[in-house]
Order: sequence, then structure tokens, then C-alpha cells
Amino acid sequence: MKKTILLFTTTLTLAATAMAQSSKTYAITSNNSTDYYWSNIREIDVNTGKVINTVFETDKTQFKSFDATTKQELPANAKGFSINYNDKPFAHGVAASAFDQKHNRLYFIPMHTAQLRYIDLNSTDAKFYYQQNELIANPSGYLTEENHITRMVLINKVGYAITNDGNHLFQFTTAKNAITTELGTLLDDVSNGPISIHNKCTSWGGDIVATDAGLLYLISASKNVFTIDVATRIAKYVGTITGIPAQYTTNGAVVNNDGKVVLTSAIAAAGFYALDVNTLAATIITSTANAYSISDLANANVIATKKTTTTNDLATTKVREILVANDKVNIFPNPITSSQFKLNFDELANGNYALLVTDLMGRQVYSKRVIVQNEAQVETINMGTKPSAGVYLVKLINASNKNVFVGKLIVE
Repeated sequence: MKKTILLFTTTLTLAATAMAQSSKTYAITSNNSTDYYWSNIREIDVNTGKVINTVFETDKTQFKSFDATTKQELPANAKGFSINYNDKPFAHGVAASAFDQKHNRLYFIPMHTAQLRYIDLNSTDAKFYYQQNELIANPSGYLTEENHITRMVLINKVGYAITNDGNHLFQFTTAKNAITTELGTLLDDVSNGPISIHNKCTSWGGDIVATDAGLLYLISASKNVFTIDVATRIAKYVGTITGIPAQYTTNGAVVNNDGKVVLTSAIAAAGFYALDVNTLAATIITSTANAYSISDLANANVIATKKTTTTNDLATTKVREILVANDKVNIFPNPITSSQFKLNFDELANGNYALLVTDLMGRQVYSKRVIVQNEAQVETINMGTKPSAGVYLVKLINASNKNVFVGKLIVE
């Protein structure tokens, strides 16, 4: 959900968040229920499984391909790009997608290439945009299964993508000059035991949904559920979903407008299930056989959580009380392990700004004058000396001495 006001509350009720959510849901589908080439985009009603609109069909819809940075149309074998753009946008099939509600785009990554792409849903024509550099080096042009990116989600304008083996966690923006950062490998929580986030049999495939606090829920194809703290990259196994047939792989997951997590399968066309993330019990929503095999779901909704303040939450609470959210500014990467980060100004008004980095007590760590001269400008900030590990505030102050942005920066 878009946040443009001061965030004063530290608690949020489930009902309030659920009522405020209203997002279209998109499915990556095959041509029918027994076909497993996932290469079509359909808008669906997750409560009934019915198709509302067919957005793109790989064997029927004409399309054009563009460089995501320059917005120039790409010819076949475009220099610097690794694929032939006469090929279909979904290449060998897609199992990871994420919906950018602000810009009305559907991001996705084909399985055998780690190239971030999106379709512009505002266009009446099928226009696909491709990032020039792939997220994972791919000399052979054909990534092996462990490097397939099969899980993606977007929280506001920040996206996350994870490979099958959990060895690559990526963070990306959806601004005009997108920044993509590899945050590193996922780390198993000490309590995980044999259910490792890296285990092929238990933890590959599936999808991700997010909470309103930024926690990720990874649901593997084998029905195992992990929570992921992006700041620490720790994946904690929380249990296995019950109430779903053995042959039903959990490949797609989204939060519906009522706040429930909805699951679909790429293998079994046996309807949709609703998941209670607290008990991990699933119940059938519709038993009607799906008309298509569905590899992934995407929308902009999040799981609502009720956050209460404890002694251990004081730092987080203090940050929330003074944050000034502004979806025109992004901090990347975040967290950082050095003295350097970037600010991505997405359509922020041109002008002179004072940049301040402070600790939570208000003590200044770094300052700089920043001149914003164009929309989608990216500014590299090097503080010189890496601050001590902890939570810091990044502030932008305009010429009228008003805070236009106060964001959280985590230093590891």
C-alpha cells in the first residue's frame, strides 16, 4: 500500500489493513490444465479461479521488446543482451513474477535466464522491457535449475527475488533507473535442522508473500514455510502446510483483498486453497478444476500483522514514529556492509536538498548537499568511514527546511 503520510502508529489491526487492500491479481499460466509451459499472463479472481482478462498469450499476442533503461526498441541480437529478441518474452517459461501497482507493471524472470523483465500493463499493445545485465552470470546462455529464480515479490517499489537453491537474494527497485543489488545467500536459522532453506527436496520452488512490516514468507513447492528477515538474510523454518493433497505442489501465493493467503499449483489443477499463516492449515476455496496450470501469482497485497511494542522493539518503534515515507525516494542497498549506499530519486522535485545521516538519538554521522536535476536520478553516497552496526536515519531536507524524506538505513 502506498504510504505518503507520517507513520505515527506502531500497531495495525488486521481488519484495517485488509479493508485498505485492493489489488488486481495476475497469474502466469500454461495453455491448459495439462500443459506445463508457463508463458501466458491472465488476470484472475483468486476467490473463484475465474479468468477476468487474458493479458498475453505467448503463441497469439504480438509484442515488442525494449531496453528498460533507454526505452529504445530492441532489434534481434541487440548488442549487450544475451538473448535473441525474436524469441518469446517468456523464453523457456516463467515461475516468478511480481506486480508493481504504482507503475502498473508485471515484473518476471524466465527460468533459464536471470534477466529481470516487465510488461507495461498500461499499454494497449504488448510491450516488454528488459534489463541489459543479467542478475547471475550466464556464459552458456542457459542457467541450470539451482539458479532458476522462482520466487519474487514487490513491497511498494522494492522487489525481492530468490533462486531455487537460496544462494542468491536480490533486491531491485522499479524506478526509471532501476537499481538491482545482490544481498547475498540466505542463512538457515539455527532451529531449522534438516529442513534447510537450501535443500532441493524441501525448499526449492514456490513463491513469496510479504507482511506489512517487511517480513517475507517463502512457501516452497513442497509446502514448507519459511520466514525471511531481509536485513539478516536469516530464513527460519516455521512448519509444513496441512490440509492440501499430496500431489498438490504450492507454486503460486498471494494475499487476497480480504487478507487471506491464496495458494495455487503448477501440477495439480485441483482448485485454490486459503492458508492461515499462523496455523499453516489450508482449506479449499474452490474445488473447481483450474482451466490452466498456474506457475505463479502476483499482486500488491501484504499480510497484515498486529505489532505490539516491547523492550526489544524500542529502536524499531522510534524509527516508525519519525519516518516520513516518500515513495519518490529509495535507499539501496539496504542493509549495507560498507560506508556506501545509493539514493534513487524517482520523480522527486528538482532542487537543492540537505542530506543528513543520523543515529536514533539524532547525532549526525554524515551530511552532504544534494542537487536533484532530473527525475529518476541516482546519487551515490559515500560516508567515508563505515558507521557502527545499527539502525540510522537518512533525511532529505528541502530549501524550506522541511523534511521531505526520512528513511531507515541498516548498517551490518
